Amino acid sequence: TFAATRSEALTQEFAVPPDGRLWRELSGMGLTPSALPAARASRPFSVLAARRRFAGILTDTRVDAAIFHGSWTHAIFAAVARERGLIVAFWQHTPIAGPRWPDRWAARIPPDVVIANTLFTPNAPAFVAAPVHVINCPVAEARPVSTAERTAGRAMLGATATDGVGLMAARFEAWEGHKVLIDA
Repeated sequence: TFAATRSEALTQEFAVPPDGRLWRELSGMGLTPSALPAARASRPFSVLAARRRFAGILTDTRVDAAIFHGSWTHAIFAAVARERGLIVAFWQHTPIAGPRWPDRWAARIPPDVVIANTLFTPNAPAFVAAPVHVINCPVAEARPVSTAERTAGRAMLGATATDGVGLMAARFEAWEGHKVLIDA
């Protein structure tokens, strides 16, 4: 979404491993992301190699800020950005209710700013002392659905006009609240 929201005032660079969905989506938008090697905490040399490559990308692109989407990338790369005097930002996509090891590892390098995707997310911040700014994800407004389309869609799901139908757009993770939705 961030890559699709282009601005004349902002040049965006992306660094991701070349074998995943994000690489394919960015490439499909006509962007050329920089390739990062895979890094695994259980393989310290892979972390060092990824950090070296990231340092090279920062030198080549001459960016002013690095935004890390999640504790894992922040833990791996924030120290490299900090060493180069960049603004370090953490984009928090979900509350951190019970910190796990990547969250604790990331906490060693506090960001200059936390960007939260909703007003709810900062209720359990990843970094307590960092200032938080909420930037809702830019999502295009859905087109209105006619009564006939709604009825056809419900029939396709096997739902009658009196059945309750709920939709939850989320990752299939326990903390996303699927059970709460079903119970409700």
